Amino acid sequence: MNKPTYQLTESSDGYWYEFDSINNNKVIRKAIGFYESIYDSNAVELVFGDLIDGKLDVVVVSDNKDFRIIINTVIVTVYRFLELYPEKSIFFMGSTNTRTRIYRAIIAKLYDETDIDFEIYGLTFENELERFVPNKNYFSFQISKKHEKES
Repeated sequence: MNKPTYQLTESSDGYWYEFDSINNNKVIRKAIGFYESIYDSNAVELVFGDLIDGKLDVVVVSDNKDFRIIINTVIVTVYRFLELYPEKSIFFMGSTNTRTRIYRAIIAKLYDETDIDFEIYGLTFENELERFVPNKNYFSFQISKKHEKES
């Protein structure tokens, strides 16, 4: 990905990333965590937000006017995590309906280039996992690395 991103600090196991969102007025510490699913050993949940007093706040609206750079940085962690753990699937959703719609729009915009490397699914409101369809509303999303078919 050749888009501007923030410099990341990565945990030794690749499950935690931190970076600073920077504008002229303030610096906000952000974090992305990948948490093991209790339901599926090959699934993790991506959680992203502001790091406040050592805790991840996924609801706060910090509006540091650097949304594109922040999203690009989060996308880099998805690539990195799946590079480290190609057998894993990453699930994520927005902390609000609006954020989930924003994530859907971002996935739709990147779909053509990411479809080459990833399987992308949406979880419908009827609790069915289906191949991602741009402009369709989903409850959450799943991304996994495409695996070569063995002959």
